[in-house]
Amino acid sequence: MTVLDNGTGDLGGYRSGFACFVGRPNAGKSTLTNALVGQKVAITSSRPQTTRHAIRGIVHRDDGQLVLVDTPGLHRPRTLLGQRLNDLVRTTWAEVDVIGMCIPADERIGPGDRFIAGEIAQISGTPTVAVLTKIDVVTDSQLAEQLSAVAALGDEMEL
Repeated sequence: MTVLDNGTGDLGGYRSGFACFVGRPNAGKSTLTNALVGQKVAITSSRPQTTRHAIRGIVHRDDGQLVLVDTPGLHRPRTLLGQRLNDLVRTTWAEVDVIGMCIPADERIGPGDRFIAGEIAQISGTPTVAVLTKIDVVTDSQLAEQLSAVAALGDEMEL
């Protein structure tokens, strides 16, 4: 997070920053963005690749603001559009203060998640946080199992 100076030298504890959500297509990035912003700023759909642009939403708090950037799903591109969407994700994560890697709680961690985690691990200086999405559709035991898998992925990729 960046601390803003109000021009008087008094920082006043007010903070602002940028965070982006990355993950596979249909990992819940847009739904999470909308929930945190408190209104619909990103289109959501069960169809993958709905997000085609970086979508920004602002979370307002008394002591600061957080600009959330929702990105398209990172995937193995089969078309020029797919490559351009991936390029957009990489450009976005280079410009934020923190990266949230979204992993659905209702799907096993797979090669796509490992690929994304590996890509993120190569970024120096930007903190990364794993974010489990879709936790409302799994049992407590499934959630616990997925949390363990995410921890193992973090250890494996040095996140």
